[in-house]
Amino acid sequence: MGPPPSALGHIPANVTAGPPAVPPAATANVASELGKLNAAHASTVAMQHAAPDSAVGAVATYKTQMLAALALTDTTAQSAAITSARQQLATTTNKDLTASAVTKIDAMLDIKGASPSLGTTQ
Repeated sequence: MGPPPSALGHIPANVTAGPPAVPPAATANVASELGKLNAAHASTVAMQHAAPDSAVGAVATYKTQMLAALALTDTTAQSAAITSARQQLATTTNKDLTASAVTKIDAMLDIKGASPSLGTTQ
């Protein structure tokens, strides 16, 4: 049945009413999977000023290393550099990196072109 039309009058016409597009449980699962790697949401300024041993600093280092790796033209060297960057991130943050987690982190950091299976577990 839902609320009466007068209760919805303040909602703009282009906004749909109803449950959120991503159920809260799905959001919680992503947050749980990434843990401190959610630091990938930090702003560019925060990453520039982060302590290297912090989660934000580790993610910033990872981003720098990944961009450098993706700039390599030798595919063997590129794969080794990507693997190394991911293994360092896992070690620094004490977090296992799965292909699923890497896919999410790389998307948050706008890193494109790296196989999510390189340097990951499972």
